[in-house]
Amino acid sequence: HLTGASPTQEVSRYGHTVSATNATTASGKFGTAIGLQDTSGTSRYLQIPNNGLNFGTDDFTMEGWLYLGSSDTNVSMNGRIFQLGPNSASGYAFLYSSSNVYFGRTDESLLSESRSNWNDAWHHFAITRTSGTLRLFRDGNLVSSTTTNANWNNSETGNLYFGVYPGDTATTRSNILLEDVRFTKVARYT
Repeated sequence: HLTGASPTQEVSRYGHTVSATNATTASGKFGTAIGLQDTSGTSRYLQIPNNGLNFGTDDFTMEGWLYLGSSDTNVSMNGRIFQLGPNSASGYAFLYSSSNVYFGRTDESLLSESRSNWNDAWHHFAITRTSGTLRLFRDGNLVSSTTTNANWNNSETGNLYFGVYPGDTATTRSNILLEDVRFTKVARYT
């Protein structure tokens, strides 16, 4: 659970150590947010060791508050909100392009919604898997769902990154703020 109080504060039973590179704090939705936004070309990201972050074929929820800036100046697409491991069909990624916000196993789009619904405002996101169905919620509303590839075995051993592509951490991949992000091994929204 990333609270946003500082870029490296993580509160969970796993006790993950969060490494922050150029991350900042900023005004958040309810308090302080983690700043991974930059249009100057500076890569800003978090790295968390993979200890309890794979879900196998079980149910899960990934949720939090996201502020996605509309400017893509000096941001290399596809933008990263978070990604587990490098592009791998056994990992997962929540990304954005100039036109969509989407979730998949790599750069694929299993769940998506128009980016214009996410730009320049705070939104609660939730990505869930329950009984073989993936769902994407924005502000409590279901915006996308699928059963296609929904039962993949999430067994990636790589680390979890926020704000950057794991295979190239030097390249700016985000213009985002995050607050109260948590991953749980239960489908909290259906």
